[in-house]
Amino acid sequence: MMKKYMMTLLSLVVIVGFIVGMQRMNAASKKQAYHALDQAVARAINECYANEGQYPENKDYLEKHYHLVYDHDMFTIEYVAYASNIRPTYTIIEK
Repeated sequence: MMKKYMMTLLSLVVIVGFIVGMQRMNAASKKQAYHALDQAVARAINECYANEGQYPENKDYLEKHYHLVYDHDMFTIEYVAYASNIRPTYTIIEK
């Protein structure tokens, strides 16, 4: 009886450890995706300005002409353009 109890307890500990480990990996993966997206948006903005002499008016322009690709289910980008000669600001929001 005691052996059965110990095996059940050990199995439970292993399962909980696995779940916690997966959650940590998921959090690290999201953090990496966030930083990669941040770099991609900045790069696309800079490339647009270098090629065209003006900043893009919206993020859709970056997606269409500069191949900015990201997971719309995971992130939202709030993009604010002021003028064609002033660098836009953007905020990446995790859903």
